[in-house]
Amino acid sequence: MRILISGAGAVGAYAGAFWARAGLDVTLCDPWPAHVDAIQRDGVRITGSQGDDRVRVTALHVGELQAVFDPFDVVVLAPKTYDTEWMARLVAPHLAADGYVICAQNGLPDQRAASVLGARRVLGCVIAGMETAVWEPGTVIRGGAIGRDAGTIVFKLGELDGSGERARQAATLFDHIDAATTTSDLAAERWSKLVQNAMSHPLPALTGLGDRELADDPRARAIRQQLATEGARVGLAQRLALGKIAGVAGEVWAHPEHAGNADAIATRLRQAKATDWKTSMQQDIVKGRRTEIEDLNGTIVRRGRELGIATPMNDAIARAVRDVEAKRAPVGADHLRIA
Repeated sequence: MRILISGAGAVGAYAGAFWARAGLDVTLCDPWPAHVDAIQRDGVRITGSQGDDRVRVTALHVGELQAVFDPFDVVVLAPKTYDTEWMARLVAPHLAADGYVICAQNGLPDQRAASVLGARRVLGCVIAGMETAVWEPGTVIRGGAIGRDAGTIVFKLGELDGSGERARQAATLFDHIDAATTTSDLAAERWSKLVQNAMSHPLPALTGLGDRELADDPRARAIRQQLATEGARVGLAQRLALGKIAGVAGEVWAHPEHAGNADAIATRLRQAKATDWKTSMQQDIVKGRRTEIEDLNGTIVRRGRELGIATPMNDAIARAVRDVEAKRAPVGADHLRIA
């Protein structure tokens, strides 16, 4: 099996290192020149909660992919969600006739890839509980607990039509990294994770504060609760069987007015992470990069508008992040006034 990882940032390079170390035939391809240069020269360094290692992996600049003639059986797309379509077009000529693409991204990338490649050739990979970052070329750090150690599933693989043979094969691949399984309801898993990201990613990016500080601030808790409530209601309106969102059932987030639900939500929002890890959106703001706000909170707003469901907090948060990423507004705790 020949594997191509296109968009070899934090998730892509980390996966590639584990697969190469396991003896799989894997190639990385990424548009960040310094990152590719570092991997070509020294391999991928993985560090953090799963140990420290340096692994040799074949790596290509985007322009070098056109000189590869042997097709790939599996292509993993792991760029920012807004780069899905052009990257799907980039890899399409390099996919084997019976090969498939796995979208290992935030948001709802699967249908976007399917619009280019066809739904039959696209699988989704929903990732939860895997915190990774690239702060210097060629090095990926993982924070947080290991899924296997904590008894949680990190990777859920599913096909767009709910079938499972290729999803099972893909889950075996990801199990080299951490606990993986299949899902027959990719749409529900995607939306549940989207809502979790929409409630957790923007506030650190806007304020510069860590999760400990945000968990202690009643304004931040109120904002996060409203973000999740709106997202869960939009998901239920789509008739999705929502799973847990930040450890709490989607139905509970959708109805915080119920006494028992309010208690469960309040308890969850007060729980701080063991470490103040920077979310991917906060990493983007620090690096001066475009965020995925349109693919997270922006998606909730757009779907809510289509379904006639009000999403004022997601709308306000999306506008605030747009202002910060465009440098029309500074990062700071003043953004909590939105509560």
